[in-house]
Amino acid sequence: MRLEQPYWEALAEIARREGADIDSVCTMIAEKRRGGGLSSAVRIEVMLYFRERLAQLDAFAQATLAKQSAAPAPQRRARGAGKPRPPAPEDTPRPASPPTGSTKP
Repeated sequence: MRLEQPYWEALAEIARREGADIDSVCTMIAEKRRGGGLSSAVRIEVMLYFRERLAQLDAFAQATLAKQSAAPAPQRRARGAGKPRPPAPEDTPRPASPPTGSTKP
């Protein structure tokens, strides 16, 4: 069977994911095909396999996002929240100024 290198790599990945070998995967594809050559059937099955997995991942991602948006948002602390704030300059006590017009001893 003649296939481009990416298809051989995809077949190896499918076999790994399914706990099988490439020959078993190709045999399963050959049994399912409805006319046409085996190479064409393999190309179609590889595309269908990964398209189905992508649809599963997409459904999972959408369900996860839906759960996250339904859950209450975590409270975010404002910058510096929980830290003591220094007093504002107008609230800071000022040292007493020396009396004016005092006499020197």
